[in-house]
Amino acid sequence: MRLRLSSVAPADSSEYRRLVASDRYLASVLQSAHDAIVSVDPAGLVVSWNAGAERLFGIGQAQAARLALRSLFDDPEAFDAKLHTAYLTGEARVELASRSNRQAKYVDAAFDRIGDDEGHVIGIAVIMRDITERHLLEEELRSHSRQKDEFLAVLAHELRNPLAPIRNAAHVLHVLNLTDERARKAVEMIRRQATHMTGLIDDLLDIARVTRGVITLELEPLPIGVAVSEAVEQVRALIESKHHRLTVTHASSAALVLADRKRLTQIFANLLNNSAKFTPDGGQISVQIEAEDQGVQVSVTDNGIGIAANSLPKVFDLFLRCEPGLSAASGGLGIGLALVQRLTLLHNGTVTVHSAGPGAGSTFAVRLPRLSDADAEVDPGVAAAAAAGAIRRLTLLVVDDNEDAAHSLAMLLMTHGHTVHAETDPRRALEQAVALQPDAVIVDIGMPHINGYELARMLRGAPLQPSPALIALTGHGQAIDRVRAKEAGFDHHFVKPIEPKAMLTFLDRLGGAPARG
Repeated sequence: MRLRLSSVAPADSSEYRRLVASDRYLASVLQSAHDAIVSVDPAGLVVSWNAGAERLFGIGQAQAARLALRSLFDDPEAFDAKLHTAYLTGEARVELASRSNRQAKYVDAAFDRIGDDEGHVIGIAVIMRDITERHLLEEELRSHSRQKDEFLAVLAHELRNPLAPIRNAAHVLHVLNLTDERARKAVEMIRRQATHMTGLIDDLLDIARVTRGVITLELEPLPIGVAVSEAVEQVRALIESKHHRLTVTHASSAALVLADRKRLTQIFANLLNNSAKFTPDGGQISVQIEAEDQGVQVSVTDNGIGIAANSLPKVFDLFLRCEPGLSAASGGLGIGLALVQRLTLLHNGTVTVHSAGPGAGSTFAVRLPRLSDADAEVDPGVAAAAAAGAIRRLTLLVVDDNEDAAHSLAMLLMTHGHTVHAETDPRRALEQAVALQPDAVIVDIGMPHINGYELARMLRGAPLQPSPALIALTGHGQAIDRVRAKEAGFDHHFVKPIEPKAMLTFLDRLGGAPARG
């Protein structure tokens, strides 16, 4: 790169000699720099080429002279775009790939204008650093991250499969009203621990999805009190087991927010679960709903162990366990509050925490944008029909190659008045469906030979009038799994192990709805 010198002194002056020496010194520094330092003219042709560029591209100065620098990159259009940006704005930066010296290389390139004494742009300086090692390391880390996510998905599926019959059987025993007190307590213990394990699996998967940005919210206008009430029901068993006193202020529960019902419930359930775990037995937990014109706030306050001042800024960090001994005794993976924060942000909301210190309890407050009544239409579904007693009992077919899962779910549904047939062979299930003409078919996805997607397509093509509701039951609960289920013809998608109340509520709605053609 040639530097333009101004004629500021006679040729024999010491100032002139100093400038020449300075120019040569700077040129020497640029030539020996480790980074590739190149200058190009307005057409993008190489004007100067240092030793760093020779090492990076394997091309000597003579070969590079008047070479189009763009030709050395896999994406010459990206190079041209940054070159153009540099001419316009003065600087630009881009990461580019190159097949330099027959090797795949990646460079971090910075562009800057070169001007003459009058301020006219006469070229662009391009400084490039070899980041191949860093790029390959990042690719390896991304690959490991994908493998981790795939492993978690498979792990969750494998853990959910045995959990499903356990929860179903525990629900059946609970409904049967066992008279032996020891048996009743054992059933409640099974239900609590199965629910706890399900929550751990869900949180672990959800935090991975949120971190990767693959969670999709199914937004709907929702009264804030609905999510709060459902969260309370989810955590009620834990609260009661620790003899806490829970109070909920419902004054603003009808205020509407645009939210994913399941995820918003998950936010409040995690906060309640956190308060219940870290409040000594017999404590107090309160939930307060407050609404203003622009926002709705839900606060969860407890008189538990509190949070030290130096831990407050880190309380939403992933895998944080402020009190290791107590955290281990209370259970959990240290991801619940991190998940609360990330899900709240996805709802365009904020979550804050306040505590006066150890032993002084804590307050977590979630604030969400309020949806005006004029902008919302809340669909009550078929709740009115159900309340009027119009729900009919259904004929159901359960298909799952896991015999325990199939029969435990069938027993669960039969205890609530439905007529249920269980089948473990998809081929026989198709024959059964034609013979029974069921109102709904509940199908496990992960079956050998004929999977649930294939069976759904067969059922849609079978002589069934009216066409039954098809319900997918699977250990995979990512967005792509729901899309695949819908494309196969399923009407609804449940993730194992199902929450009995959720399945029964869905069937009640189905029973209260008009028959479909």
